Parts: sequence; structure tokens; C-alpha cells
Amino acid sequence: MPVPDPVAGLRGDGPRRFRSSRASGSNMGRRIDPLKSECFFLGGMMRAVPILALSLLLVGCATSNGGTQAGHDMNRITREEILETGAANLWEVVNRLRPRWLQVINDPGFGGGAEVLVYRDNVQMGGIDALRNLSPEIAVELRWLDEMEATSRYSRAMSSGRIAGVIVVVTRSP
Repeated sequence: MPVPDPVAGLRGDGPRRFRSSRASGSNMGRRIDPLKSECFFLGGMMRAVPILALSLLLVGCATSNGGTQAGHDMNRITREEILETGAANLWEVVNRLRPRWLQVINDPGFGGGAEVLVYRDNVQMGGIDALRNLSPEIAVELRWLDEMEATSRYSRAMSSGRIAGVIVVVTRSP
């Protein structure tokens, strides 16, 4: 396999010449077509990598919608969505529209499970079963707060146990 002469292109003496890695030297001094050489291929790949990376970044940004799916904010349930379900209580609404909000994490490796808490207008109502006692008609909006956001917002009102998140039931205009 030919080995490129590292200084051949720097001397300005025309097309690169390759020294053979074999002692026989049958390729010695032969002009190499740059379109067919390994150096051209690798050089082309080196130019293509940034373009490919930029393309992937743009596609990723175009498809990323900041926690939304099909135009819906996955951390919020609007009044219209709530009423469209025809559910008897807010637990059924959440179970139909955002079932992952109801998932309790049971991980014994981290000192037990983490529960989901329910707040109604910033007043703690209890666990997810509190949603069963709330009528959909009272809710203007439901919001999901992940563990970090919930802890930063409600840390003083929470018990010492771990929480997986908080469902906030908004009953008046924000």
C-alpha cells in the first residue's frame, strides 16, 4: 500500500507523489489521481463530518419541541382537554391524558419509593388518590412538576420522603 510523502504537497512540486512501503518500489514516482487516492477520500470525509454534524443538529432542533408531543405541552393539561375527556374525576383525566404522571417510583436502592403529590392552588391535598375526590369542572388547568422543580417550589411543605413529582390543580386563573 502506498504511503504519502508528507512534504510532497508542501514543496509545491505538483501532484503528490507516493513512496511505496514495499522495498520493490514498483509504484515509486507514479502520479496518483487525487480523485481516486486514499488522501482525497479521507479529506472529503473530513469535510463531510462537520456538514453531517450540522445537519443532524438542525434536524434534532426541528423535531425537538420542548416537552411537547403533537402540539401539546406534556407538562400541562388545559381546561379544554380536561372537559373533552368526559371523566368523572381528575384522576381519570390524568390517567387518560398523561398516565406517566401517576407512576410512583419504587426503588429500594434509594431508600424506598418516591410518591407523586397533589396540590390544589398551592395547598397540598395528599397523594395521587386525592385526584379521585376532585371534579373536572373545578379545574382550569393541571400542571406536572418534575422532582427537581417540585422540590424547589414546595420543599418547605413536603415531608422528608422522596417525591417523583407534583400534580398542581389550578382552580382559578393564574
